[in-house]
Amino acid sequence: MGWRFFALDNHGLSRTQTSEVTYTTLEYLTLLTTYSPYLELEPHTREALFDGLQALIDQDFDGQLQLSYVSAFHIGQKV
Repeated sequence: MGWRFFALDNHGLSRTQTSEVTYTTLEYLTLLTTYSPYLELEPHTREALFDGLQALIDQDFDGQLQLSYVSAFHIGQKV
C-alpha cells in the first residue's frame, strides 16, 4: 500500500492510492446497505439477495472477503 505519483506532463500530476480491506460477512452486507442500487431494491428482493450473499461468503470464503480499492486523482493546469 502506498501513494504512487505519475507526472502527466509539465502541467499536472496524477496520484493513486491502493488499499486492501477485509470484511466479515456482516460488515460487507452492512456496507452494501449504504449503496444506492441496493437501497432501491424492493425489500423482499434485497433480503433474498443478501441471504444468498451471506450463504456464499460464509461457505466459499470462510466468512470474510478481501477487497481492493484504488483511489485516484489528477491535478492539472489549464494551458
